[in-house]
Amino acid sequence: MPPNVAPGPDVFNRSDVRRACIPGAGGIGNARSLALVFAVLAGRGQVGGFRLLSEARVESFTVPRPVRYEYDEVIGQIPVLGQGGFWLGGSSPPSEPVIGPSPRVLAHNGAGGSIAWADLDGGFAAAITHNRMFAQNPPLPADRHPFVPIGDAIRESISLGL
Repeated sequence: MPPNVAPGPDVFNRSDVRRACIPGAGGIGNARSLALVFAVLAGRGQVGGFRLLSEARVESFTVPRPVRYEYDEVIGQIPVLGQGGFWLGGSSPPSEPVIGPSPRVLAHNGAGGSIAWADLDGGFAAAITHNRMFAQNPPLPADRHPFVPIGDAIRESISLGL
């Protein structure tokens, strides 16, 4: 990807770029708002007592796309995407390490390492955003990824009912 349009801080911290409509790369928000969007998925289409998607639609998002082991030249890895366009958890090939190993996790990462996910079996959503971007191409291994301990703590808190 040419450096003058790569999703890095030199480009995406500019006010004109932040105001622009950039399909597939223009979502800017905080962790709370992003987690609320993913809470719809974690709630199997329902959040705050309102149904926004059918349970069947959310379940369909967990079905892998037909071509699932094709190397993506832009992101430098093999994305495992579901029918809804969300990244799927699991280990074949490895998913983002912060979301954990469950194949029933829907996730989407952002430029510079921000990520949000919904655990359909656990019934929870989480999002991590930050104010600095870091290189992740190729993806950082789990033992070097700064958000893995946060993801682990979230899953442990949920399992303990905290």
